[in-house]
Formats: sequence, structure tokens, C-alpha cells
Amino acid sequence: MANAFDSALVVDVVSSTLTKVLANRLAPLRAFSRDFSTDIKAPGQTIQVKRADATLNTLTNPTNFEHAFATTIGAVSVSLNHIYQPFGLSNADLNNGHKLEDTVSINADAMADAIWAVAIAPVTTPNFGAAVATPGQVTPGSTSLQTLWSTIAKSRRKSLVLAPEIYAKFIPNSTQSLDLSAGAYGFDAIHLATTFTGAVSGLDGFACSPDAIAVAACQPEISQAVSPNFAVRDSVTLEEVGLTVYYNVWGSTATRATHASFELMMGSSALIKSGTMALII
Repeated sequence: MANAFDSALVVDVVSSTLTKVLANRLAPLRAFSRDFSTDIKAPGQTIQVKRADATLNTLTNPTNFEHAFATTIGAVSVSLNHIYQPFGLSNADLNNGHKLEDTVSINADAMADAIWAVAIAPVTTPNFGAAVATPGQVTPGSTSLQTLWSTIAKSRRKSLVLAPEIYAKFIPNSTQSLDLSAGAYGFDAIHLATTFTGAVSGLDGFACSPDAIAVAACQPEISQAVSPNFAVRDSVTLEEVGLTVYYNVWGSTATRATHASFELMMGSSALIKSGTMALII
């Protein structure tokens, strides 16, 4: 299929817009354990994410100093689903960077919500227990904030993920900036999540260790008979979280319309349930 548009413009605008939107919206993925790769998988296939399950007790005055297999390494199975965001592109979109950016942005927002919903699907009370705080109780210096921190006290990295109405309370009201993603109030990072759809009902945030949830992602399987028909086939990797999102543009010979999509394979699972997450409901 011959290109009837500037494919370089499409690649530049889609890549830059997708990176800008997803990097901002998906920053909270840094709070979880991640296994992101460019392996090719089909829906329903799984990725095994390693976890350390047990080890020997610490020894005092040992007489044997070799215990090569003392640590038990288990795995959590993460089942993958095909996350797919389709949209159409008009001739005006394809030949005008500003119009194309608008179309890409609204679909990137929808894709970000879908990815985040998959990531937080294991955040339930059966997995992590009842909430330790309510939204109105979580403020800077509050005892509820201290409870959230102490619940995950043994975590090697402590993250706080908050709904907008709670996150706003932590924004400085002075001219001195405070980068919450770099950590504050005893947490290594504080992230904004604009939606908690997909998790337990009423969730407004949580404190967590990376060991709470394992998120896996990879490349969708596309038939070799289909892929040559794409006018554009490329991907964007979010450097801070390591996640790669794939995008395609192609034309329909039946309708002569131009179609596009964002996609990836993704799944998540609770990794270690005890002492790794505290809910705000």
C-alpha cells in the first residue's frame, strides 16, 4: 500500500505525543515490580515473575559457611491480555501536525487509563486487607499518613499513590517547589493517579512496596501476512518505567479509510501480600 501522507510526520508526532502523555500518566508504575520486554506473546500466555519466598535463618558462630541453595526462589504467574486502542485518522490529521497531536492525545489518554487499570487490578481487600485510612484522613503530618508508612515499614522502597483530591493536599503552597515524585514525608516517591477503575471499589490511593504487585508487558503477536500492510509500524518506550507501547497505521482497501492503533500485551498479579500494601478507601 503506497503512503498517501507524510509518514515521517506521523512517526514524529505520534512518538512525541504518546511519550509525553504516557510518561506523565503512567509514572505510578514505578511503584511496582516490573517485567517489561519486547518478547512476542499471544493473549492468554503467561510470564513468570520471580520472587524470593524463603531463606535460612541467620546463623551465629556457624561451622559450615556454604549454603548455596539456601534461598528459595518462587514465581508468580502473570497472564497477559491484549490491550488495544483503535482510532481513525482523517486526511487533515495525517497532513497537519497540530490536528494529529489532538487525535493522538485523546487516544493516548484512553490507553493510559486502560494500562493503569490492568496494573492495579490485583489491588483488592482479599489480597491486601482492609483499608487503614480514609481519603479525608490522609494529609501531610497526619496519623493516617504515619499508619500508611508503618504498614509497609520493611519495604526497601516506599511509594504513595494518591487520587487527585488527596494528592492536592501535598502540593506546596509556597514558591519553593517540591518534586513529590522524588519523595517526601518519609516516602521515596508520591505519585498522582487520576483513576482507580479496575481495583477495589472506592479506592482512593495506597502505600506500597515494589513487592506488592508484579506487572508484566510485552509485544503483541502479529501475523507476518498482515504486518507488511502497515504504512507505519513503530513503538515508544517510556524510559523511566521501561514500558514499550506499539502503534500501527494502515489503510483499508474496502473503505479507503485510514486506521491506527496503540497496543501491547499486559497483565499483573499480587506478588507478596503481607506488609507490602496499605489501602485508602
